[in-house]
Amino acid sequence: MAKRIEKITKETQKLLLRDEGYDVDFKKNERFSSEDLVAFANSMNGGTILLGVDEVTAANGRQTGKPVGCKLDDGLRLSILNKAASCQPPIEVEIHEENGDDTPFVRIDIPSGEHKPYCTGSGTYKIRDDGANKAITPSFLLKFFVEREATEFVERFRAATDELEQSLAHMRSTVQDEINAMSRDLRDMRDDLESGLIFVQSDASEATSFAESAESISEQTYNLCEKNREDINELTNTSLALKEKVDSILIAQNIRDRSIASRTYASFVYGLYVKKQGEGTLEERCAGYRKSFFEAHPTAQIADWDAFVEELRTIDEEKLQTEGEKS
Repeated sequence: MAKRIEKITKETQKLLLRDEGYDVDFKKNERFSSEDLVAFANSMNGGTILLGVDEVTAANGRQTGKPVGCKLDDGLRLSILNKAASCQPPIEVEIHEENGDDTPFVRIDIPSGEHKPYCTGSGTYKIRDDGANKAITPSFLLKFFVEREATEFVERFRAATDELEQSLAHMRSTVQDEINAMSRDLRDMRDDLESGLIFVQSDASEATSFAESAESISEQTYNLCEKNREDINELTNTSLALKEKVDSILIAQNIRDRSIASRTYASFVYGLYVKKQGEGTLEERCAGYRKSFFEAHPTAQIADWDAFVEELRTIDEEKLQTEGEKS
């Protein structure tokens, strides 16, 4: 970067009022070397080279700088930039032309380098001392390397720390989002469970009501079954008693055919069932007995039936009728 200034800046005036030192070097003409650049770049505060400024001694013996003239043309500007670029690492410089209205001179500002140590393209290490460039000793050069490595390590560590903090912040944000999502899901699950519990309680209440109804129905069914069982037992007992009486009548009538005995017995049982249901009189049922008797014993005569009926009448009809009604 090159800038033309018509006057002398206040900063340069201060430098001209001093002798050469740690931060300023006077050059009578445009000749300077890359060693001058690396010497200021390796120093703690950097420095300035003034081209076209001669060092003079005042009457009081004090040395100061006096402009003698040096114009900044393209050739000089390019020469300065090439020398700065040839250093290792390359050095950034600022170039100005001052006092353009009178005796112009060139000002080169070299900041203290961030990547010390610097050397020339041929590998020469210099550092600015009090009014001169001094060679860097091996121990001092080692200090530069250690400091640079330490600085680079700190920078890398800081960059890694910043990256880690960003990752942790992103992770915390992600975890918080997940926790919030889980909390919402848990709330939804809780609401669903509460709703489900209400339905279950309602269903349980209905089931309890159904169970009570079923228990009532089951008790009624049980009682009905018990009554039917009692009726069947009573009918069975009456049937057994009738079978004994019918068997005695058949034996008295000399009827040995068991099929006749069975069908006659069945007729009596049927008669009892009819009587239990309250259908027909004794005479009406006797007509059924007569039909069954002759179907079971086709060779029998009317006299046989009359004798059979007479035997029946000898049975305690009142007792038979009472037992049939009970059954």
